[in-house]
Amino acid sequence: MGNKRDLQIDDIYQAMPNDKSKRLGDRLAKEWDKELKKSELDQKGSKKKLPSLGMAIVREFGPYFMGVGLLAFVEECGTRIAQPLMLGYLIRYFTKKEEFNEADGYLFAGAVVFASGFYTFTHHPYFFGVQHVGMKIRIACCALVYRKSLRLSQTALGKTNVGQLTNLLSNDVNRFDQSCVFLHYLWVGPIQTAIVTYILWGYYGPSCLAGLFVLVLFVPFQAYCGKLFSGLRTSTATKTDKRIRVMNEIVSGMRVIKMYTWEKPFAALVNDSRKDEVKVIRKTSRLRAVNMSLFYTSSKLIIFLTLLVYVLTDHTLTAEKVFVTLSLYNNVRLIMTLFFPNGVSQLAETLVSIKRLQNFLLMEERPSNLLKSSNVPNGKEETLNKQSDPNDNLVTGVFLQNVSAKWSPEYAEDTLSNVSLKVQQGELVAVIGHVGCGKGSLLHAILKELPASSGSVVVNGSVAYTSQEPWVFAGSVRHNILFGKEFDPDWYEKVITACALKRDMELFPAVYADADVYLLDDPLSAVDAEVGRHLFEKCICGILEKKARILVTHQLQFLKSVNHIMLMDNGKIQVEGNYTALLTSGIDFAQLLQTEEDKTGSTSNMSPLKRTSFGRSRTLSNSSVTSITSYGSPIKRSSIVSGEGSLLGNAYTYDDVSDSENEDESISPDGSPSKISMIARKKSIDGPNAVEETKSAGSMKLSLYWKYFKFGSGTFSFFLMVLFNILTQILFSGADWWLNFWTKSQEEDFEIPVESDNPLYELYNNTDIQVYTYSGIIVALFAASMLRTLLFFSICMTASVNLHDAMFKGIIRSPIRFFEIFLNVIGILVIVGLVNPILLAPAAVLFVIFYFLRRFYLRTARSVKRLEGVARSPVFSHLTTSLYGLTTIRAFEAEEELCKQFDDHQDMHTSSWFLFIATTRWFGIWLDWLSVVFIAFVAFSFMLSNQDGAQVGLAVSSAMMLTGMLQWGVRQSAEVENQMVSVERVMEYTKIEPEAALESTQDKKPPKDWPKNGEIIMRDVQLGYGDDAPVLKNITCTFKSKEKVGIVGRTGAGKSSLITALFRIAEPTGLIEIDGIDVLQIGLHDLRSKVSIIPQDPVLFTGTLRKNLDPFNNYSDEEIWRVLEEVHLADEVRQTSAGISVEVTEGGGNFSVGQRQLVCLGRAILRKNRILVLDEATANVDPETDALIQKTIRTKFLECTVLTVAHRLHTVIDSDKVLVLDAGCVKEYDDPYILLQDRTSALYSLVQQTGSATADALYKVAKDAHLSRRRGEPLSEEVETAEQ
Repeated sequence: MGNKRDLQIDDIYQAMPNDKSKRLGDRLAKEWDKELKKSELDQKGSKKKLPSLGMAIVREFGPYFMGVGLLAFVEECGTRIAQPLMLGYLIRYFTKKEEFNEADGYLFAGAVVFASGFYTFTHHPYFFGVQHVGMKIRIACCALVYRKSLRLSQTALGKTNVGQLTNLLSNDVNRFDQSCVFLHYLWVGPIQTAIVTYILWGYYGPSCLAGLFVLVLFVPFQAYCGKLFSGLRTSTATKTDKRIRVMNEIVSGMRVIKMYTWEKPFAALVNDSRKDEVKVIRKTSRLRAVNMSLFYTSSKLIIFLTLLVYVLTDHTLTAEKVFVTLSLYNNVRLIMTLFFPNGVSQLAETLVSIKRLQNFLLMEERPSNLLKSSNVPNGKEETLNKQSDPNDNLVTGVFLQNVSAKWSPEYAEDTLSNVSLKVQQGELVAVIGHVGCGKGSLLHAILKELPASSGSVVVNGSVAYTSQEPWVFAGSVRHNILFGKEFDPDWYEKVITACALKRDMELFPAVYADADVYLLDDPLSAVDAEVGRHLFEKCICGILEKKARILVTHQLQFLKSVNHIMLMDNGKIQVEGNYTALLTSGIDFAQLLQTEEDKTGSTSNMSPLKRTSFGRSRTLSNSSVTSITSYGSPIKRSSIVSGEGSLLGNAYTYDDVSDSENEDESISPDGSPSKISMIARKKSIDGPNAVEETKSAGSMKLSLYWKYFKFGSGTFSFFLMVLFNILTQILFSGADWWLNFWTKSQEEDFEIPVESDNPLYELYNNTDIQVYTYSGIIVALFAASMLRTLLFFSICMTASVNLHDAMFKGIIRSPIRFFEIFLNVIGILVIVGLVNPILLAPAAVLFVIFYFLRRFYLRTARSVKRLEGVARSPVFSHLTTSLYGLTTIRAFEAEEELCKQFDDHQDMHTSSWFLFIATTRWFGIWLDWLSVVFIAFVAFSFMLSNQDGAQVGLAVSSAMMLTGMLQWGVRQSAEVENQMVSVERVMEYTKIEPEAALESTQDKKPPKDWPKNGEIIMRDVQLGYGDDAPVLKNITCTFKSKEKVGIVGRTGAGKSSLITALFRIAEPTGLIEIDGIDVLQIGLHDLRSKVSIIPQDPVLFTGTLRKNLDPFNNYSDEEIWRVLEEVHLADEVRQTSAGISVEVTEGGGNFSVGQRQLVCLGRAILRKNRILVLDEATANVDPETDALIQKTIRTKFLECTVLTVAHRLHTVIDSDKVLVLDAGCVKEYDDPYILLQDRTSALYSLVQQTGSATADALYKVAKDAHLSRRRGEPLSEEVETAEQ
């Protein structure tokens, strides 16, 4: 099938039962549990022994692995030794024919051929077996790691990140696939060496010890190299983790980086990370180059020393001794200088990987059975002993009594302090407070994600939870809604209706779960007023009205409808009661919880913030030092990147759902949705089909190889590398030819073919010249081999840096081995042809067969390898996606469902990997049998000719090297082509059409003080993504200097796309002018650097706080502190020992959402631009922080043109003008008060959807703002009529 067409995923067989991820994971988990129990027993005594993952692996997979190792023993200590002995008898037959009859010659030749054939019955089953067991260990460890990741405590999660876990599942577990192949040679090699020593003693006596001594010296040398490899591996893994984290952050925040024109500093950051990594990899390459060079020359050096000592002790060489020795040493050399050192280095690196896996498996876990009644005084589980109501445990609901908790024991202050709460069936409790006051922590304490240090936490009934940052996983919408539950069509339809599927999906899984207790972490902020009210009335107060509900919210307009309100401050309940009671409480809450009319009256041009897409960012008390210095969000917000460099996790199919409507809100420049949650909320049900990873087809073109080497070197370096490869092979084959010449000249019956007066006479007759010549060849061979290897590694290293970081390991090893083997085969055929030219005829026939067999194999191998790469990606993306939604998964007790999905992904990859190693072995068997046929031609052909023993020995021993080598070489050529798929894919990214130029040409470069006024004119602006229909259609409007403009519209109206067009994130058409300059004609940096933005997602990057505010170091520390004062962050920063150099964790996890938004505001203040854009910037902050941001903007950006994209109308209703968009078109654009006079206007309709009380308040604010602007000027007729 693979020969006829490209294979697809559906063509792959199912994984065998014994290879299934669940089965293997269960088996290894059982052994690991034994280790844990054993460790607990030891620690109760005097011993303190850590559980050993290595021992668990050995107990589970060791017996089968050792059984497979017996095949290696039979091959290396039986077949590989018997064959050279049979060759010796064959050479003796030709040297001393008078002592044998012709039948003996055929018998000896047949024995040589039989040994080559028997080799295929041990070699391929061995390699298949060890690769199979390596695959099983990898699968089992992956399953174990994934299961562990779902059980990690929040403290443990704070000490790791997605990049490290991805590295465990990509690099570390892959060590098992590689190391299992070579480990058996660590014991087979010494045994084989001992047997060979015994045989050679019989030939040479003590002289053989000279060569063996050098061979044995390789063992401590390789042990030392293994130690170096281990250290380098650890260093590389650490630096790779850092680089992956940096790349994840950059890809995740790419939109913000472009808007801030920060490409250059972040490119430098990536470059520095890569340089650190490459520095270690370069050391590893040099060490590997020495290993490979020694391997290449070791057999020549060892046999040279053996023969030299033998000759110098007055012995005479014979063809039998030389070529038996050559064949034996070739076999020993392969084991002791390649497989043995590889085994040492692989063992060292595998032990490091096992240690890393073990350390992860020993990280702190979240206690099991968490959503059961518990009382946790002093952090210890005790019998339930509530003081409030003895019958609470019989009533459905949530009951907290004097609960105190902190995220880490290191914190001086509690995150929650003495909190009591009682929510029963049918009650709705709202939890409010400023950013970082402990609202989210309260929910996490109920979920037991935040461990209680004292007090009791009782949850009676099943729990459903919606996180502050909505999380979905790869699959259909239905799958996300069901979340492991049975499908109920009637209930499903009710859920769709109540949750406003057309607009929002974050509530789906929670509502469909039909739980007893609902924990809702601010699900209303990221939607417009209409959808928010629909969700509150139809869902939270509708189909969930009989449930116990806790709603964390900043939407104060809904508080009148709740049963009970809790105002939190600094982790404590400041005040609680119903709406009326809190209004009259007489404390600061009255300012926060004022009527919606007053609140909207105080607002300015700020807009809601859309939550970040991945993970949960824990918010801590603003007054606590730990708000800045904590571990922060354990799972950081970042893009999901596979080893292949593609974005993952956004593969959704919108099937089996009714009531569809296209609601695309935010699309990335390439036309694909930019965030998972954005897809779930914004995309239509009939929207994107499953996004499958791209898979190339066809064979690799030679031009691709040339492009690869061009990325790594110039033309001169490339041809120099080719020249050194050819020179090395000439020296390698020349050494064998010279050995043949030396041997013949040493034999007693040898007749010198030249006269004594011929200059060549001394060459035949002088042993010293022969020795010196052979010595020179060996030294030159080592030097040439070292130079060509180092040059090749250098070229590959450069190409790797220039093309793709992940490509280095795949490419760095395969091509050089292929080149070596290809040249070796040519050398062997030349030697055989010189000895017996007739043999070139069957060699040509076999070469043709090899060619067609290789082509046949490659057609399937390419497809299988590509499928393996495609099947591997979901394994990583599923891990990453799961970690981002860990709290949600555990709240729904969906760990088993997610584990099943992970096992399914692993089983799919297992099927493709098993098929890959099976097809590889099939190909190897065919090639080796063809090599056996060629050896038979060579061996039996000499029975028909009159050749001397030296020539027969040279030809047959060379042909014997073909068995294994040729199939290895051809498979390596296939592997090179498979690995070049990575190059091909990276090349695809190099061909992506770049953005416009970053800098303007001199004739179009705007003045340095541009823009002075900040006036923006748009005419006939259109914007589309890819080949899709335009999302902006003929936008024509003018934003005057210093004007404050609100941009509103329903979800999908094109608000964010308008910002995209202004920043040219995607290239629009039409005219966009700023102060008379067409911004579509200037450089992107010239444009973007002059427009400030506070984006939807408050993105922070790993590094110092100062670097986040000023990556170019353009401002002084005093200016940075002044800005922090202005955004009210200075006090928190001063409480840290590092000040503005305080480290920001990945994704800004140690800052609350509100604090991150204030940092973004600080960036805008620093830039002092005349134009400010706010893209839904305050949806996740409390009204107090919202007002704080607005006040800062009113004072700091008074002279600026401000464009505000908003969902919440009160943030823009007092703007100078409001632009209403609908389906990508300008619906209306005018003073909001004037628009509200027209009952048919779109703005009027939007305002009325907020409810009558809120609508009246909004109208009053618009009117007051209008009058304020017009004060001292005659009012328009419309306003006068409205006031009358």
